[in-house]
Amino acid sequence: MRIKLIVLAFLCCTTTLLAQYERGTINYLDGTKAKGFIKHKNFGGVKFKVSENSKPVSLDYSDISGYDITDAFYRYKKLKNKSPILLELIAIGRINLYQLNGYNPGLVDGNGNFNGFGAGSYSLFYIEKDNELIKLGTKFKKSHLKYLSSCVDLIDKIETKELKRKEVYKIVEYYNRNCF
Repeated sequence: MRIKLIVLAFLCCTTTLLAQYERGTINYLDGTKAKGFIKHKNFGGVKFKVSENSKPVSLDYSDISGYDITDAFYRYKKLKNKSPILLELIAIGRINLYQLNGYNPGLVDGNGNFNGFGAGSYSLFYIEKDNELIKLGTKFKKSHLKYLSSCVDLIDKIETKELKRKEVYKIVEYYNRNCF
């Protein structure tokens, strides 16, 4: 019985370790692609293995333009005068929409402990139009509407609040489907 438990524990641990890597495709800067197993690193870059048993290689924006995994596409994008950041591509068209997800642990109390106040996840949005990356934040602000100005119907829907400025995905999808 004890041996069965040890084997079961080993299998669970092995499965958990393998589950950290996802099948995907690396997109190198020179345009070539490689299929394999990808693991996103918390502090930038990815680890890539050609096969489950191969040794991982660390890659970042100096090596790759991004990677694709099941149902998600990630691309390195550069804002003016800043290092490239890894963003999730969530809408493709005349305007591409990117998202950066993060977590705020909350405020620190007088003892240096996180008290949980203000804690939560957040999403920041970026749009790319005519090869220019623009940081929106959490919604379209008035200053961002100039990027949509070629679509009078959409501007009207935003101004009449049929579409709210915080409905970033819906606004970009409307633009990509209906504005030429």
